[in-house]
Amino acid sequence: MERSIGTNHSGPDSPQFGPPWLTVETGLYILLVLLAAALRFSALGRQPLQEQEATLALDAWRFYTGGAAAIRGHSPLLFHGNALLYLLFEASDYVVRVLPALAGTAMVGLAYLLRPQLGRRGTLIAAAFLAFSPSFVFFSRLLNGDIIVAAASLALVAGIFGYARQGKPWQLYMAAAALAISLLAGGAAYATLAALAGFFLAPIFRSRFTKGTDSSTSQVWFSEKPRPGVALTALGIFVALFLLVATGLLVNLHGLQAALDLFSGWVGQFSPASDTQPWNYYLTLLVAYELPVLLFGLAGACYLTRRDAFSAFLVCWFAVSLLLYSIMGTKPPSGILYMATPLALLAGRAIGDLLRQVREGEQWLWARLTVVVSIPAVAHLVIQMAAFGNPEDPGDPRYLVLILLSLFFLLCVTLIAGVLSLDWRTSLRSGALLILVALAGLMVHVTWRLNYYRPGNPLETLVEKPTSSDVRNLVGAIEDFSNQQERQRDSVGITVTGDEDPLVGWYLREFSNLAFVSGAVVSPTPVVITGLEEDPYLPDYRGARFRVQTSWQASGLPGHDLVNWFLFRESLRRPEYRDVVMWVAPESEQ
Repeated sequence: MERSIGTNHSGPDSPQFGPPWLTVETGLYILLVLLAAALRFSALGRQPLQEQEATLALDAWRFYTGGAAAIRGHSPLLFHGNALLYLLFEASDYVVRVLPALAGTAMVGLAYLLRPQLGRRGTLIAAAFLAFSPSFVFFSRLLNGDIIVAAASLALVAGIFGYARQGKPWQLYMAAAALAISLLAGGAAYATLAALAGFFLAPIFRSRFTKGTDSSTSQVWFSEKPRPGVALTALGIFVALFLLVATGLLVNLHGLQAALDLFSGWVGQFSPASDTQPWNYYLTLLVAYELPVLLFGLAGACYLTRRDAFSAFLVCWFAVSLLLYSIMGTKPPSGILYMATPLALLAGRAIGDLLRQVREGEQWLWARLTVVVSIPAVAHLVIQMAAFGNPEDPGDPRYLVLILLSLFFLLCVTLIAGVLSLDWRTSLRSGALLILVALAGLMVHVTWRLNYYRPGNPLETLVEKPTSSDVRNLVGAIEDFSNQQERQRDSVGITVTGDEDPLVGWYLREFSNLAFVSGAVVSPTPVVITGLEEDPYLPDYRGARFRVQTSWQASGLPGHDLVNWFLFRESLRRPEYRDVVMWVAPESEQ
């Protein structure tokens, strides 16, 4: 058994400082949650909304203001949640992303509930992965239901396995609430349900067909059924929460159909698509963004699967999610969350066991000495790797030489430790710890580059189609023109050609005289916005060009360009742009 981190071993008369629950371990979890919140809420509105974000935010805003709004195709949880946030605060790019940021932060704290399954060290490391992972931080900063589904799925799994182990009613109630939230946040919840169903039902079917003894996990763990009162309470929590959130506290009954549509929308992603990503798309994302989680998670899957049922379920969860999302015709980048979540838990358990073995080994002093001596070299390695991949000056061969020298030094230290300790297992464990430290530093660098240094870089495949900050310059130019002509910042008439553009609609939502028209502009307003390729007949109007969106595809890159993209997020293939032109009438016509 692992000893509690920060357990007080002093005598009964020793003075106690602070509340009894505040140990070093709980303090570390609180610190991780605070750091996770800082990463997710800091500059949350810096990057403009993407098109999918703007669509949901705009429909929720129209619902809030009493206009015609379509909830179909949206998450009822995010739709009604953002309408409530608009009521409490004002609509902005920051506010619409608050719920995903809260879910991403809560996910770090939810890992605490898995201590009986992962161990104390393993759970703490898994929580650290969830706090600093590039993909978890990134999707916590987008108006997207997938991070909420991932957090609710983690709570669902913790509740189910916790109740099976301890039988406490609150764990079943938490699982019921988490199931309702996940089904209201996005259709991806059904992937987790498929993994749970496969894990608990497969042994039953196998024993039936092979006529063997039914030793399924479901029968062994749930030999005692929940008491009727507990089960009914859990069912009531699920039904009440589902109905109240889906309908916005019974205000919008159309939300029930929208919640049911999430399943059909998720199934529809399996239909063939013309621009589908390759089958190994998610493996590429895991290598590019979640390398430490992938490597140590797979290592944990190899030797933990047969040790306990929970580790076997995590392997099943990862395999089912990878299979389902790999065969989808439409592969959303956010699908990486459903593979990274079980991998992070497996990696935490594997690293926790590794630390325990190093601590309990006979030659643990050599392992610790190896790590201490190597820390400066690992720090130097990470710094040089970051410099080598610096977008401002990528690929400087001097940094590559320094990287190779650092690797050579680390290899020598590991080999020398193995020879002097007369135990090669100590050497291997030390090497694993050094790899962990190096990859952890690389993970922090990737998180910073993806979310803060260049958050709108179209060559980041997780970003997909980023919105240019130039769209805010477009809004500022129109507001200045409106002030000059109407003495009010949002009263000028605006006509936008083509179908309704959610990006333009969101950022110009405050303009009451905004209209979208298809075809030629018959009666032009003082401001007309057209596509770059259009040539409207607007005599004496002055035009200015603004960039709205950027897109880039990594599929089909040649080998050398693929390596260049992986290391530096640069490519010889140019991104594609979508620009608009703002036409304004001359002052004499106002």
